Amino acid sequence: MLLAKLDNGASQVGSEYPEATAALERAKVSGFRFWPLHADDGIAVVCGERHCLGAVDMCVVGGEDDAFAMRFRLDGDGRAEGRPLWKRHGTVVEVVTALVDLPPPGAPGAPIRELAATSDLWLPAMD
Repeated sequence: MLLAKLDNGASQVGSEYPEATAALERAKVSGFRFWPLHADDGIAVVCGERHCLGAVDMCVVGGEDDAFAMRFRLDGDGRAEGRPLWKRHGTVVEVVTALVDLPPPGAPGAPIRELAATSDLWLPAMD
């Protein structure tokens, strides 16, 4: 399991999950900071965040096949406000790649409208 390997040291992750590891490394190079949220039996999820030009990109990784990401506008105090401008759920590779490739706020093709409210409730997978 990807998170168990992360909990035991990043060097173990790369050989068993090369695509997921490469995607997370690419996110780090693009400015993301990551931190683990622990449960009694190890890491529950890994969270990542990047602030850029009045917006914040966030991602949560629950496992190799369980990742979620969103972009929000920031208010004057630097806090996320309103509904997300963009979101994606899927594998670590799909989600992190799409998030890193998302144009920066204000650039052509960057999302500018808040997404409509949805009743979907996302919960991390608990293996």
